[in-house]
Amino acid sequence: MHKSLFLPLCLAAVLTGCATTSTPKTGDERLKAQFQKADTNSDGKVSRKEFGALMIDDAFAMFDSNKNGVVTVEEFVAAGGSKAAFAKMDVNGDGVITLEEAKASKVAMDAMTVSFYGADLDKDGYVTLGEALEYRAKVREVTR
Repeated sequence: MHKSLFLPLCLAAVLTGCATTSTPKTGDERLKAQFQKADTNSDGKVSRKEFGALMIDDAFAMFDSNKNGVVTVEEFVAAGGSKAAFAKMDVNGDGVITLEEAKASKVAMDAMTVSFYGADLDKDGYVTLGEALEYRAKVREVTR
């Protein structure tokens, strides 16, 4: 897969309810579960920071192909990332990215929150469940 397509497809998978989380069966149920997971302060809306943290968690799990808790440059590139982006996230230069490094990375946050702005339909800086459902419907129309 071309690396420029990887992150948008990951984002679309989560926002359309196709991410492989657990149990819920329908797309709406999966999206609601993802929304509740992202809404860490339970205020009924998801901030960019909450959204980014969830997206980074999900992406990190996909990049960490051997599930050892760190992402190597080989895993990162194999999953569609670039060596340059890896170097920017590996701030301590030890050759691996931890989940904590990924969450602290502006590169990761910016990449993972691109679709947040599309889902924030009223442009108030938050995404409600209603906006997420509406955005998912729009994404599905485009990707069919």
